[in-house]
Amino acid sequence: MSEQDGQSAPVPSTAEVALWCELQGAAREVIRREGGLKRFLNETILERKNFADALGFLLAGKLADDTIDASALRTDFADV
Repeated sequence: MSEQDGQSAPVPSTAEVALWCELQGAAREVIRREGGLKRFLNETILERKNFADALGFLLAGKLADDTIDASALRTDFADV
């Protein structure tokens, strides 16, 4: 259920938060070494609030086309 259904989103565990922070740290380290990946890693990891958000962003980008807008897909993924 989504927040629109009156249910709040599940609270991530400490382990989930720690893993997401570790992934973001690794992305920053890659950017430091390989500046050419900065835009990709910023958009896909560093600008995302959690793993689910990042996954929805990536999937929406892959599935979007002329008839299905990526932002609409991201909203749908976030609701799920």
